[in-house]
Amino acid sequence: MSTSTSSKVPQRKIALLLTGGGARAAYQIGVLKAISEWYPRVHHSPFTIYCGTSAGALNATSLACHTSCFRLGVKKLTWLWSNLSTPNVFQSTFCSMLHHLGRQGFARMQAQYHQAPPFGLLDNRPLRELLNKVLNFSKIEHQIMSGNLHGLAITASNYQNGQSVTFYQGQADIVPWARSRAIGIPCQITTEHLLASSAIPMVFPASQIGHNFYGDGSVHQIAPLRPALKMGAEKVMIIDLNPKLHFEPPGAITAPGLAALGGHLMDAIFADTLSADLEHLDRMNAIIGAMEKATRKNWRCGK
Repeated sequence: MSTSTSSKVPQRKIALLLTGGGARAAYQIGVLKAISEWYPRVHHSPFTIYCGTSAGALNATSLACHTSCFRLGVKKLTWLWSNLSTPNVFQSTFCSMLHHLGRQGFARMQAQYHQAPPFGLLDNRPLRELLNKVLNFSKIEHQIMSGNLHGLAITASNYQNGQSVTFYQGQADIVPWARSRAIGIPCQITTEHLLASSAIPMVFPASQIGHNFYGDGSVHQIAPLRPALKMGAEKVMIIDLNPKLHFEPPGAITAPGLAALGGHLMDAIFADTLSADLEHLDRMNAIIGAMEKATRKNWRCGK
C-alpha cells in the first residue's frame, strides 16, 4: 500500500495477535497495560504488525493508530473498555429492540426485487457510532508512512464463499496471498471492516464490503497465525486465555441444560484453532531445525 519515507533503522517485525471474544478483548488490555509499564512514557510500540479478529480487531486497530506512542494507545483502550456499556454496543431498550425486529420482518415481506437488509437480532448501530468517534483511521496511514507500523490485518468471514478474508493495510512489500479458503486483500481499513470482523452470526447483522457480506472472523479462521506470518513477522506475541490443563469439575454429573447446549454450540461455531495452529508451527520449526542440524553435520563431515 505505502512505502515508508523514514530514514531511521527499521525495527524488527514483531507481531501482536489479538483473538476474538468480548471477555478476551478486555483481558488483553490488562496484559498490554502491564507490558506498557516496562517502557518510558513516550516510546514507540514494541510491535510493528497488528492482527485482530472479532473484538480483538478493535484493540488491534486502536493500537495501530498509536504505534509511535505505545503507552498512550494502551491508555486510550483502557479508558474505552472501562467506560464501555451495553448501550454503546447495541440498542438495548425493549422498544428499540422490538422496533428493530419489526423492521427486519417487514423488510422480508416486501417484493423479491427489494433487497432486505442483513438479518441480526440486535441493532449494532451504536457500535458503529462509537468506532467512528474513538478511532482516527487516517493515523494508520501516517504510522505506516513514518515507518512505525509495518501492517495492520483484520480478519472476517465471507458469507458468499465461506472464505476467511484478511483485510490488511501496510507497507508496499506485503504481497497479497491466496490459500485454501483464506486470502489476504490490501485495502484502507475502515469501520466497516471492524463491524464485519465482530458481527456474530444471527446476533449482529453482516457488513457489506464491496459486493460481498462479511461476518465474524472467527468462524472460518482455520489458521490464525497466517496473517502475521504472511506480513513478514519474525516473532509473534499471542495473548492466549485457553487453559493448557483441563480438570473435571467436582460433584455429580448432570445432564446439560439449554444454557450448556447453547454454549457448546457457540464453542463449536467459534472453535479456537489457535492451539492447533501453534502445534503445527512447532512441528514445522522442529523439522526445519532437524534439517539444519543434519546439513551442518554433513558439511563438517565433508559430504
